[in-house]
Amino acid sequence: MTIIDFKIRRQGLVFFALFLLIAFLIFVAVQWRDEASEKKPLYWVSQMDPNYRSSAPGLCPHGMELTPVYAGDLTPFDAGPGVVRIAPQVQQQMGVRKANVEVGQLQQTLRVYGRVVPDAELVQKLSPRVKGWVDMLFVHAPGERVKRGQPLYALYAPDLVQAQETYLQALRTRNFSSALSAEAALRALNMDDLAIAQLKRDGVPQRSVIFRATQVGMVDMLAISEGDYVRPKDQLLIIASMERVWLELELFESQASQLKPGQALRFTTPAHPGLVWEAEISSLYPDVDKKSRTLRFRAAVDNARMLLRPNMQVEAIVALNKRKPALLVPRSAVIDLGEQQRVVLDVGDGHFKSVRVTPGESNGEQMEIFDGLKEGDVVITSAHFLLDSESSKTSDFLRMEPVVRETPEYPPTWVAATIKDIQREERKLRLQHEPVTAWKMPGMTMNFKVADAVDMRLLAVNQRVQVHIANGDPLFQVLAIKPADSGTTP
Repeated sequence: MTIIDFKIRRQGLVFFALFLLIAFLIFVAVQWRDEASEKKPLYWVSQMDPNYRSSAPGLCPHGMELTPVYAGDLTPFDAGPGVVRIAPQVQQQMGVRKANVEVGQLQQTLRVYGRVVPDAELVQKLSPRVKGWVDMLFVHAPGERVKRGQPLYALYAPDLVQAQETYLQALRTRNFSSALSAEAALRALNMDDLAIAQLKRDGVPQRSVIFRATQVGMVDMLAISEGDYVRPKDQLLIIASMERVWLELELFESQASQLKPGQALRFTTPAHPGLVWEAEISSLYPDVDKKSRTLRFRAAVDNARMLLRPNMQVEAIVALNKRKPALLVPRSAVIDLGEQQRVVLDVGDGHFKSVRVTPGESNGEQMEIFDGLKEGDVVITSAHFLLDSESSKTSDFLRMEPVVRETPEYPPTWVAATIKDIQREERKLRLQHEPVTAWKMPGMTMNFKVADAVDMRLLAVNQRVQVHIANGDPLFQVLAIKPADSGTTP
C-alpha cells in the first residue's frame, strides 16, 4: 500500500465517522423535540374543580395554582358500557348529523280529509206557490252557473193568471186599496218586480210567468223539465251561491277532543295543485257517525275566485293548541323499536352511546322527550341506526350521567399557614397552609379573602400564623388570625 492510498483510505474513514456523528445528532434532536412536544401541557385544570380548564397557567377562581395536564396523563375514554368511538373522517363518510336537545312547546297539527259543499246559508230552494205547468226551462243541468236576475223557468198556472186579472181590475177602477192588496197577493205567489212592472205596462195578464234567480250561484239540483205539472209541495231546483263555501271534514272519534271552533287550518285540493287556502273551524257537528265512528266539522271559506266547486276533495292541516314546554328532539333522532325507544347520544370526542328515552307526542318533525335526556345534549339524527347497532351490543341503555360528586362541606376550622403575599387594599392573603383535615384538603398555596374584622396591619410576608378559615365564594375566607407557636419561617 502506498502512502497516497493510505491517505485516501484515512480520509474516507474520517468522512464516514463524521456522517455517523451527524446522523446521531439528528436522531437525538428529533427525539428531544418529540419528548419536548409530549411534555408540553395540553391545558391546565383547577385542583378544586376538574371541570375548570384554562389554556394558560395561572390561578383558578379559588386562588390556587392551576395544574398542567399532559398527553401522557390522559387515560383512554371510559364512559361505561355501550360507548363506541368513531373517527371524524368515518363520521363524515357515514353522513352523521347532529342536533341539540332544546326546551320548547310542541306545535301539533292534525291531518284531515273532506270535501267542498255549498254554504247552506246561501242556498236558494225554489218551489211553486201554485199548481201549474212548466212552459219553458232556461237552465238545463246541475252545475250550470247563473247570474242574479237570470230567468230559470216559466210557469203557467190558472190561479196566477186569475190573481193578475184581479190586480189589473183594481188598477182600472183606481181602487188603490184593492190594488195594494192584489199586488201583495202576486208577490206572495213569487212574482218579482220585473214581472209586476211588465204587467202594469202591458195591461194584460201574462199567461206564463217567468221566475228568476235572486242570487249568483250554481244549479245544485234540477228536478223538472219542460211540460211537467208541478204543485206547491214540489221542489223544482236549488241554486247554491258559491261566493262562500263550506269545507265538510271528518276526523276519528278519538281525536275529537283536540278540536275547537276558531282553530286555524290550511287546506289544498287536487283540482288546483300548488294553491293553499286558509280558514277557521266554524262549528263541530253534535253527533258521531255510527258506522265510521268519525266526527264531522266544517269551516267557511271565501270563494270569490270561484275556484272551489261542490264535492271537490280537500286535504287540511289543523293547527292544534300548543302543549306545555318540554324537551324537544328531531323526530328522526328517535329509534322506535316497539317496546323501547332509543336515541344515540354524542358524548364528546367522537364517542357515542345509545340511551333509552321516554317519548311524548310528536308533530312529525319534533318529538317530546320526558326522560333520558337533558337540555343541551347532542343527539344523532342520521346514520344513527349504524351507531345504535354497534352501541347496543354492550350498552345498558341508561343515560350516561356525569360523575356525581358530593358537594364538599367546609366548616370553619383552624390551620397553620405561612403568609406568602399580602394585598392590604384588596384585603387578600396568599397562604401556604398545611393539610386541612376537616376539609379533606392537602396542603397547598392559595388566596384567601380576609374578613373586615381582622386587623392586617401587623402581618408580614413569611410570617407563620394560625388562621381560622371558612367557605366563601369564590375565595375561601380568613375569619381570624393568631400567631403560631413556632414563630416565623426564614
